[in-house]
Amino acid sequence: MLTGSIDVAFDRAGRMTIPARHRASLGEDVIICPALPPASNLLLFDAARFPEFLAGVLPAECITDEELDLKRRLVGGAYDAKVDKAGRVLVPEMLREYAGIDGAAKSVGMLTHLEIWAAGLHDDWDREGRTPEGAERMRRARQDLRARRSLNGPGQ
Repeated sequence: MLTGSIDVAFDRAGRMTIPARHRASLGEDVIICPALPPASNLLLFDAARFPEFLAGVLPAECITDEELDLKRRLVGGAYDAKVDKAGRVLVPEMLREYAGIDGAAKSVGMLTHLEIWAAGLHDDWDREGRTPEGAERMRRARQDLRARRSLNGPGQ
């Protein structure tokens, strides 16, 4: 299980060292893709889990322009990579630019995958979440989750 927020660094070649505690959960073959808009961070999956993620996000056949745009962003922007023996993975420049990563970064465990954030953007998100407006958004999200759970039944 992938949990916790950890500072990560990129070397000059664009390789990110995956936190040691997350390496076993990710395996050697990974996929990195842009996050769902409007977010601008990256998602890093064990390659075997990526199709499961896509199945939960995309319909079997995309038919609207918006669905196709989403598929292009997620699948067209995805990059297959291997984790090297030192626990590093190459993140292509195009994806680093998309996420605004040019130095310090943050890895955030999301149970099934990692989010990779530019450190400054993650700090902005965290500060915003501590405002009264951010707290209200979280309260509404909890309320929505409870309502969805009651509609779908326990364990759904």
